[in-house]
Amino acid sequence: MAKSLALLSLLLLCTSCIQIAGLTSDYKKLDPAAHSHISPYEVGKDTLPNHFYTITGEQIRQQFEQQDKVLVYLFANGCSGPTCYPLATFKRWADENGYKLYFVTTSYYNLGATYIQQVNTPLYIVNHKAYNSNMYGKYNKRFRLDLLQNEADAQALVKGDYASLYAFEKGKLTQHTNDLLLLKPPFVQQ
Repeated sequence: MAKSLALLSLLLLCTSCIQIAGLTSDYKKLDPAAHSHISPYEVGKDTLPNHFYTITGEQIRQQFEQQDKVLVYLFANGCSGPTCYPLATFKRWADENGYKLYFVTTSYYNLGATYIQQVNTPLYIVNHKAYNSNMYGKYNKRFRLDLLQNEADAQALVKGDYASLYAFEKGKLTQHTNDLLLLKPPFVQQ
């Protein structure tokens, strides 16, 4: 009994010190000061650079009517993998190729890592509440299905290889990849 009590006490102590990120939207772990930098996206309203807006795939699709070319980059804040280039790199490619760019982060975790990049464009966060889930995998899948709703093979695209870049022209998906260097026209590094 004493061993069980000691083990339970140790377990409670450890769980109170350890934070696990990435299973949920991490909204509840957000620093209260950051709330002033986050607003719901409203179609037709002006957006501010370096301000975060919660958004749905449908709201991005509505922009297809105003924009011939749209690039959506879904990413994790503070991403450090081999295809995680600085946001300014994606912005340069989009500007050079005439794309309206949507930087869409997939959770609230480590939001500061994105904010400090100061890319002088609005930033977006998947609106997990619109997808009735706080579970990361569930709301991100629903967001991608929503974004790709007009594609004949949307289910296969979402179930297949995970892409973080989606290029649309006149409302149709033309490219999807995990690496900016694989988009056409090729990105020229300087």
